Amino acid sequence: MGYALAQVTGHEIDPGVSLAQLCQRAENEFVGARCGIMDQFTACQGRAGQALMLDCRSLEYRAVRLPANIDLVVCNTMVKHQLAVGEYNVRRAECEEAVQRLSAILPHVRALRDVDSEALEANRDCLTPTLYRRARHIVSENERVKSAAAALERGDVGALSALMSASHRSLRDDYQVSCAELDVMVEIAAVSRASMVRG
Repeated sequence: MGYALAQVTGHEIDPGVSLAQLCQRAENEFVGARCGIMDQFTACQGRAGQALMLDCRSLEYRAVRLPANIDLVVCNTMVKHQLAVGEYNVRRAECEEAVQRLSAILPHVRALRDVDSEALEANRDCLTPTLYRRARHIVSENERVKSAAAALERGDVGALSALMSASHRSLRDDYQVSCAELDVMVEIAAVSRASMVRG
C-alpha cells in the first residue's frame, strides 16, 4: 500500500512513522474503522526478537528485547470480524463518552490514558456500569503494558504470562470483545503452560 501510494502521489514516504499515520488515516477515512495507530505502527516498526513499547499520543517508541527463553505462537481463531461495522466503533464511542464524563470532574483528562486506577475508582459514580467497565479495561490495560515491558526487560516470563492472562480476562469481561473460540485458545494455552511448568 505504501509503495503504491508513493507512486500515485509522486512523493517519497518515510517507511516508519509517516507511513503508519497514512495507513491509520486510510482505515479511519476510507474503511470507516475508527482505529488507533498501534497495528499500523507495529507493522512499520516491528523487528524480529523485539517487542515495541509505543506511546500512541506522542508516537515515541522503543524496542524491548524478548527474552531468549520465550516462544511466541500465532494462532488464528478463523472467526471473521468487520471492525468498521462491528463493535469496535461502539467501544470507541463508549470510551469517548467515559472521557467526557471524567473530564468534567478531572479537567486534565483528555483520554483514558490520563486516568489511573485510583482516579477511576474514586470517580466511578459519574459513569454508567458499562462505561465504567470499558474505562477499567483501558486503564488497567495501560498499566499492564508498562508492567509487561518491565517484565520483559528483566526476563520475568512468569510475570509476563500472568499479565497476558489478566489482559485476556479484561478484554473478555470488561471490554466484551472476545469470542468463544479465542477463550478456548487461551484456556488451551494456560493448560499447556501449566503442564510445561510441572513437567
